[in-house]
Amino acid sequence: MDLNILRKHPLISDFSDGEIIDLFASATEQHLSPGAFLCKEGDRDGHLYFLVHGEVEVTKKDATGNAHVLATVGDGALLGELS
Repeated sequence: MDLNILRKHPLISDFSDGEIIDLFASATEQHLSPGAFLCKEGDRDGHLYFLVHGEVEVTKKDATGNAHVLATVGDGALLGELS
């Protein structure tokens, strides 16, 4: 776990090393292939994702089903259905 990457998010930037380690102690590491979905609109799984390395496109489908990129986020981003 790279504390410098975790510290990039403003919600935890002032946490001590010990507090960050405690916070992420129950985290599960996931590796995704390019184009894979982290979560989909409407998911209610209650998961919060912390992007350690890479980029994620946040998209929304329009009424015709076409996906539109709302944002692209990178290292240090927090993501989830409610983010």
